[in-house]
Amino acid sequence: MKQARRVLWLMPITACLFLTSCIDGFDDDETYTSDVKHQQVSTPVLKDSANAEGTQAFVMWPVVHGASGYTVSVLNVTDEDHPDTLVNNKTIDAVKFSFKREDDQYYDVKVVAIGNTKYHNTNSDTAMLRVSSFVEQLGDEIPSGSDLAEIIPTMLTQYAADKDSTAEFGINLEPGGEFTISGKIDLKNYQATICSTNPNKPAKIVMSATTGFVTQGGVKFKNLLFDCENFTDKNDAILCMSSAPTFEKTGPQYWTTFPILVQNCRTKNLKARLIADGGTPWVIQNVLIKKCIIEVDQEAQSKTKNGSGYCDIIEFGAGFCVNFSIENSTVYSTTTLATASTSMPTIFRNGSKKLPGELLDGSTYKECTYSINNSTFVNISKATSGSNAPMFYWLRQRGQSYCTVTNKNNIYVDCAGRRVKRYSLLAGQNGNMGAVFSNNVYNYTDATETVLVEEEWNTYPNPDQVEFEAQLVLDEETGIWKVGNADVIAAGCGDPRGLE
Repeated sequence: MKQARRVLWLMPITACLFLTSCIDGFDDDETYTSDVKHQQVSTPVLKDSANAEGTQAFVMWPVVHGASGYTVSVLNVTDEDHPDTLVNNKTIDAVKFSFKREDDQYYDVKVVAIGNTKYHNTNSDTAMLRVSSFVEQLGDEIPSGSDLAEIIPTMLTQYAADKDSTAEFGINLEPGGEFTISGKIDLKNYQATICSTNPNKPAKIVMSATTGFVTQGGVKFKNLLFDCENFTDKNDAILCMSSAPTFEKTGPQYWTTFPILVQNCRTKNLKARLIADGGTPWVIQNVLIKKCIIEVDQEAQSKTKNGSGYCDIIEFGAGFCVNFSIENSTVYSTTTLATASTSMPTIFRNGSKKLPGELLDGSTYKECTYSINNSTFVNISKATSGSNAPMFYWLRQRGQSYCTVTNKNNIYVDCAGRRVKRYSLLAGQNGNMGAVFSNNVYNYTDATETVLVEEEWNTYPNPDQVEFEAQLVLDEETGIWKVGNADVIAAGCGDPRGLE
C-alpha cells in the first residue's frame, strides 16, 4: 500500500491501549544485569498485526537490552494536516500493545526505548511505523485522467494470474483526480473496493451514456463522486448485477454474501439507477448506503425505459436483498414530476420473490431488516398530497412477519404523499411487518404552500413525530441540506452533516 498523504474522515476516534504486564518474562523480583552500558540503547524494530475482525491493531518489538521501559505514541494521520493524537508518550514496561483501529485509516506509531540510569544508558532514537487499515491495494494507484474501462480490466487479468479470487482487494484512484469510464467494467466475482484513499478528496468518475460497473460478487465504492450528466440510458445502473454469472444458482436465485457498500460517495444529476439486478434473480445479503449524497433527477428517471416504466434509484426487479440500510445520508431530487401520481420512481424497490422459506429456520437468516436512520430526504417520489405513493417499496417482502422496518432520526420534506409513514415506509401494511419508528420529522407542502400535518402520520405504527418544520436550506456545493430549526437540530434528526 502506498503510504501517501491521506485525509481523515470527520469522526473522532477513541483509542484504548491493552498492555502486556511484563517484558518477555522479566519479573520485578529477579536479579538482572545488562551487558549494555554507557551507551544509547538500540531503536526498537516494530511490526504490526491485527485481530481477525480488524478492530484491533497490535504493535510489537523484540526486547531492547539496556532499556528500562518504553514510551509509545499513536497518531491518526489519515488527515496529515490535522493529525489526531490517540496515545501521547505513554510509558509501558511491555513489548507489545494494541489500540482500536477503524476502517480506512492510517496510524503513525512511535516507540522510544527509555535509557537506564543504573547503566548510564540514554534513550533510543524514535522508532516509526505506519499502520494501515485499508485493504491490500491491487497494483499501482490509478492516476487522474485515466479511462477506468481500459485500466481496471487489465488489472483484474493480472490479479487472476497471481492471487486468490476470494480475497478482498482495493483499486485505488488518485485522490481528487478525474476519471472517465467509456464502457462496461466487469468486476466478475472479485471482492473489490474501488476508492479514493482520501475521504476529503473524492475521485470524480465521469459517466458516459451507456456504461457502469458489473459484478457477481458485490463491491464497495468509497470516497467517489459520480458525475452522471451524460449517463442517460435508463436501462443502465452505475452498478449492475451480472446477467450471466459464472456459478450455479442456489435454488431459483444466484446468491452473493459480499456486500454492496456505497460509502462517502456522491452522485450528481442521476437520471438512471444507482444499483440494479439487471433483471436477473439475484439475492444480495447486504446493501449498505453510508454517508452519501445522492442527487437525482426524478423527472428524467420517470421517462420510459424499454418503452415503459421508470427508474428507481435502487432496483431489484427479479430478486431482492435480505438486509438494506441507509444511514447518515441525504437523498434529494432536483426536479419534480410534471404530473404527480401514485406510480413513480422510488428510492428502493425490493424484488418479486419472497425470501425462501427454507432459509427462515434460523440456520441462515432469521429475518430481513430494512433500516433508514439519521438521514434527510427531500422531494423524493413526490406525489399528490393525498396519495398513497411509496418511497420505499418492499414488494413481496411487505407484510411478512420476518421483515422489520426501522425508521429513526430522519427528516422527510415533500416526499411521496402525505401518508409518508404508512404507505411510503411500510407499503400500506397494517400488521405482520415489524416496525420501529422514532424521532422523525415529516413536512409536506401542498400546492397552496400550506404545511400539512395529518393525524395518521403520528398514530401509525407508533407516535414518533418531531412536530417542527426542518427549515432546510441546500448548500449546492456540498449537496448537504442544512437544518435551520433549532428544535430539529436539538432532536438530532436528519443527516448529521446538516446539523453542524
